[in-house]
Amino acid sequence: MRSPFTPGIERPCHYRELFVTSGGSVYPCCLTWNNPALCIGHITDPDLEARILSFDGSCRCSSFRLRKGRLSDEREYKLNAETGLACNGRCAMCCVDAPSSVAPYIHYDELDRLVDTLPAINHLMVQGGEVLVQKKTMDWLRRLALRLPGLPLVIVTNGNVDTRMLGEVERLFFNVIVSIYGFQDETYRRITCMELEKTRRFAELLVTRKKTTVHLKYLITPLNIHELPLFLQWAACLGPETVSVIDSNSTLYMNRGTPDRYWDKIIERTGEKLRSLLAGESKRLRASSTVVLIDALSREMFGLDEGFLKDSGLEGTVLPNPMVG
Repeated sequence: MRSPFTPGIERPCHYRELFVTSGGSVYPCCLTWNNPALCIGHITDPDLEARILSFDGSCRCSSFRLRKGRLSDEREYKLNAETGLACNGRCAMCCVDAPSSVAPYIHYDELDRLVDTLPAINHLMVQGGEVLVQKKTMDWLRRLALRLPGLPLVIVTNGNVDTRMLGEVERLFFNVIVSIYGFQDETYRRITCMELEKTRRFAELLVTRKKTTVHLKYLITPLNIHELPLFLQWAACLGPETVSVIDSNSTLYMNRGTPDRYWDKIIERTGEKLRSLLAGESKRLRASSTVVLIDALSREMFGLDEGFLKDSGLEGTVLPNPMVG
């Protein structure tokens, strides 16, 4: 298992991915948006293509190590666009402070131009804020789907919307990633100011109707760490395409040096429950072909090492998250 601090495969990430913030700044990926040194340019720049080709930044994560592009490098993009910050939630851990944003999104034309300019796009991912409550964004996506019917669209959503939107979501998006931030009513409400049952119902119908590909993602915070097994039990029973677990650097919020080892005990007990659950669900997960993607911080925290995966028959089923280790 690769250490969370070991750089991954060397590649020109800006030839394979681009992340466009709600303000129009362009970065190599969504993990680099808060590093000004890695800003390639702005979506309004007339020379943006030249900036992409000449970009030379220093960056590494547990999956990749950024290098400068070469003439021989293929350019096929996962284009990830933040289409404004309007949102129906007020998530406590929102790093872009989306709920407070009232400024309208203004870069639809520039996004169209970027889509037309890039040499090849594997898929276009949109996220917010919450895309499904952004009327102008949804109108733009409908126009884009009519103009470029072969362009695969992906959405990252909190799924906390009326189930009457299911049909349009299924028509527009070939992949739907539903992000969940807790798995008990009061926890979810305190973190997001939304109702868990609404998100659960939306996600359950998306998976069971089988009209689009669904990915369920759980973000670990100190408030919901112990609820991860509840989420995984629910997700395993549903059988989506993938289940992702990502830790929000929870230990930065924790004091693990107390005499009673409070957080160590919570993490150890959660790890024991998680390992037992995954081992017990290995056959069901294989039968549904559901892949569980777990980031390096979570694997280390809960003792999900290669020995456990092999002994539990989970090799090929529980894998490192390809973006964050």
